[in-house]
Amino acid sequence: MQNKKDWIAVVAVILILAIIGVLFLWYFPSLEKKQEEALLKEAYEKLYAERIASYEAENPSLVDVDAVFLGDSLTEGYDLSTHFPQLKTVNRGIGGDTTFGLENRLKVSLYDLNPRAVILLIGANNLDTMFHNYQAVLEGIAEHLPNARVVILSLLPTAGAFADRNEQIAFNNVKIQALAKLYGFTYVDAFSALLDCGKDELHADCTTDGAHLTPLGYQILTELLTPLLSDLPKLPAESETTPATETESTHE
Repeated sequence: MQNKKDWIAVVAVILILAIIGVLFLWYFPSLEKKQEEALLKEAYEKLYAERIASYEAENPSLVDVDAVFLGDSLTEGYDLSTHFPQLKTVNRGIGGDTTFGLENRLKVSLYDLNPRAVILLIGANNLDTMFHNYQAVLEGIAEHLPNARVVILSLLPTAGAFADRNEQIAFNNVKIQALAKLYGFTYVDAFSALLDCGKDELHADCTTDGAHLTPLGYQILTELLTPLLSDLPKLPAESETTPATETESTHE
């Protein structure tokens, strides 16, 4: 009888130790992962703040801007000087950004530059929540830059490991198009232009990893945008002519 009790006690100890071991293996890697995520978040926020500070520093030197491109890494990776050499462009894309981050930085990223045109591509990093404030972003642009030509790019298709997002992206694009129309902005269907219809994914030649673009992908975007960035509207300050100037012109 005693031996049986001892055996039960040993089994119980082994089970307890096994449970402790499982908890140890689960808890500490989880804790380590959380700490790593916290460090990455802190590093990103620091880099983000530095980027905003750099915008503030360079804005006074940026005058007569033709077009500002706003967005996340898809915009940041756009080599604007190569694709639009005829225009004075400013790239204000920040990798990893969301509609919320963009809304908070619109003044320093856009309004202070008073460009003739705005090209917007944002939402890929917060598909589920982008419409919590997407309209607020458009409303802000309409209010602060009433004379600018505003071009809204659809969200782009994805491929590979990201392809399961395409259904929601297509659904969100319907909303984006409706909001662009509401504010009188130009909507560009880049989704269809970059889609491999046979696979219902971003064309393989247009992507580096299923989510970001190759030079060919950017070339396709450029072909869509170039006609919209010709003959840009003059800003009020550019088109004003003083009465004295008009009188002098008449007598020449």
